[in-house]
Amino acid sequence: MPRDFPWRRFLPLAALLASISVYTALILIQARSQHAVTMVDYWYHLQSARALSLTRLETWVHPFYPVGYFALLRIGLDLGLDVARYGQFLSWSGSIGGIVAVYLLLYTATRKAILALAGVALLILHPFYRFQALQEGNDMLAAGLQLLALAVVFSGDSDNRRHVFVTSAAAGIFLGGAYLIRYTALMLLPVIIACLWMKHRREKRTLAVSLTLLIGLFGLISLPQLAASTAVTGSPFYNEQARNVWFGIYGDFNWTDNWQNIPPNVTLAQIVRDDPAAFFTHWAQEIGRFLAYDPNAYASDALALERKVTLWDPLLGHIIWLVSVFMLIFNRRLSSPQIALLLMTLMVPVLATSMAWLFTRYLLIALAIQVVLIVLAARQIGGWLARSDRAAIGVSLSLLLAFALLFWSSSTWGVKQQRRQDIVQRVQKAQPMLAAMGVSQRAEFMTNNRLYQVLDKPDHPQYLLIQSPGEELETIPSFLHQIMGSHRPDILLFDWTSHAIRAMDVKPYRSALASAKDQLAPLQLTDEVSIYCVVPCRAKEATPIKEAISPALDLVGYRAFASYTDQQGLYLYWNIGS
Repeated sequence: MPRDFPWRRFLPLAALLASISVYTALILIQARSQHAVTMVDYWYHLQSARALSLTRLETWVHPFYPVGYFALLRIGLDLGLDVARYGQFLSWSGSIGGIVAVYLLLYTATRKAILALAGVALLILHPFYRFQALQEGNDMLAAGLQLLALAVVFSGDSDNRRHVFVTSAAAGIFLGGAYLIRYTALMLLPVIIACLWMKHRREKRTLAVSLTLLIGLFGLISLPQLAASTAVTGSPFYNEQARNVWFGIYGDFNWTDNWQNIPPNVTLAQIVRDDPAAFFTHWAQEIGRFLAYDPNAYASDALALERKVTLWDPLLGHIIWLVSVFMLIFNRRLSSPQIALLLMTLMVPVLATSMAWLFTRYLLIALAIQVVLIVLAARQIGGWLARSDRAAIGVSLSLLLAFALLFWSSSTWGVKQQRRQDIVQRVQKAQPMLAAMGVSQRAEFMTNNRLYQVLDKPDHPQYLLIQSPGEELETIPSFLHQIMGSHRPDILLFDWTSHAIRAMDVKPYRSALASAKDQLAPLQLTDEVSIYCVVPCRAKEATPIKEAISPALDLVGYRAFASYTDQQGLYLYWNIGS
């Protein structure tokens, strides 16, 4: 290497790559024990991916999810990849985009690589960010692409026309890709347009070209979805998010009973017109949940964990980021368009999503922007307290280190991590248990837990879900007919715990099920799980044998067993006489 090699120029890039490598290593360690799908919506994504067809455009159009994510999943399915691992990989990829975006935002704003790396470290340290990096679904991938679009526009040099054009084009590409992953990515398009207008409103030619590149490349990248939606529905931006808004106001998060009550073809304008007081009250409450400090840990309720939207714990951390938002307005190092872009990106997704409801996984963009604002605030405070620039950076880093330590006192995110581990362990433990009961095919087992899945197949098919009865319980046979539908499973498993994301509430029927021994043979009855064999019980794939052990006990069959965990054994089938 020549002596005059400008190695200092490459140190920030090397440090960023090193940070990404350390982060990836942490994610891989965390992923080693997560073999199961833990995100309910991911099953719907996989179902749509399996149905995707190049010759049937209607399979490209979904009321809530774009085709891009389905296409990515279809590639994984066709390659025979493990869908749980593949979903985690896609989310990790999006998280890398978010890390690069935060680095680019902070380096542009401060011109200090050390502060940009501190922001990356702060983002990586946040347990919610690492949690979402392993959560199957399209949230993290869409957020990473949107953050990259924001970062390249933020970094655009207003004095360099060529740089403005390149960053505008890159933003259009990233935002178009994000729209193929989540419809809600469209929210940032007017935000970026507003920023470009503020930057170049006095240079009409530059503004016209930059907007043309942004919108044109956004349209080109998202063309598969726009064209399919137009051909099938007549609207290029077709979606039915208004149904979510109606359900957020009136549904009480009871999907089983209330989702079908949504008026057909409901629109946002119709919802506001019919009951403006209910709409604006609900909207204000959801926004308030994002701004208010929430001290509850929600140790058991799965929905409450998802509905917790305070990203900073404890209270001191929450106050710090609120102060950082206020300080951004007076940051003299940033231009007015840059300040406006950060504030709009922080609040517009929150405002739009709050019309329906806020879940924590919708706040990944907000989390990244809040990290940026905290680093910028620390830089401002360092400049006030220190005379030299080097001392100011030292003070800033000390403040950021103290803030990072606040994460360790957050119990809520630890609870969320533990809940996911509990789900995976529960699903894993079910595999040998089901095999011992003779379940060898997906159709032989039915449950109310939406997360139970076949782990020894790469596509992880869900087991059959118990259906919601359409009427009051009259007799056990009629009830069983309702919840099983046209299926005839051998085993029914009712999960009574908070870990079960239930397809229906079966608690009112618990005592009746336990006493219906002529229709259901109890195999395991505990406070957590009740398992029944549907009479007549069948032991499929077992070698028949007739061996009387005692007058009341016959050995009727045996079967060898080997599980995906390399466990081996011999299962025996008994007939207990009366």
